Amino acid sequence: MQILEAKDIKLFRPKGIKRYWIVTSVDAVAKEIKMHQKRLANHEVWTDDFTTMYTMLDHQRLTEGVGHAIKEAFEYQSERISRAPRVTLKWLPDGKCHASFSDDGAFELDDVLRWIPEVVGNTFIKQDSTTPTRHQRIGVPMGGKCSSELANLYCYAVESSAFDRMLANGEFDLVKSIYNTSRFIDDMLGFSPVPWDRFDYGMEHARTNPSPTEAVFLGMKIDTSGEFVKLSL
Repeated sequence: MQILEAKDIKLFRPKGIKRYWIVTSVDAVAKEIKMHQKRLANHEVWTDDFTTMYTMLDHQRLTEGVGHAIKEAFEYQSERISRAPRVTLKWLPDGKCHASFSDDGAFELDDVLRWIPEVVGNTFIKQDSTTPTRHQRIGVPMGGKCSSELANLYCYAVESSAFDRMLANGEFDLVKSIYNTSRFIDDMLGFSPVPWDRFDYGMEHARTNPSPTEAVFLGMKIDTSGEFVKLSL
């Protein structure tokens, strides 16, 4: 995700295009809104929510989408360092694992791609010792250690593919008009209408803000009814 965001910052945003919608905190969203607040004032704001994201992700589509995103990250990293990148895993004292590209990495792209179906397709649930073990065949566990990353990368694959098609069709004004769109896993925020028919998520999402000039995103209240965009907690 960091590599894909770096690619977007370098290659697309200077052209007025934001192809990477993923955010991981409210601070980045607030900073972006402040940068464009005069343009966004007196503008419609909206929030959408994927009400069944984790439970409705199709395993085949999820595997293919995440694989597409990971390939793109490896390809961009390869262009930056002029060779095939490798990944190293470092276990931290708190038990967490940090992954990064490095010269002495042990894993190649094919290794990472092999992990995806293993992680996606091997969730088993057992209520207690007397109940049968169930195999989860659709969706990912909401509390899974990498469920949010899988969901983010899957949606990124859908979004970036839609952007690429629109750009190939010469729809530059449309792409630029939805620049200020952000997504925190299954919650989305935007200030312009998005042609959702171009984004084949395979999941339904619904509008959640109370009015066209008021929305709440990650605990931040947004009011676009005045001369400037007003943000508050």
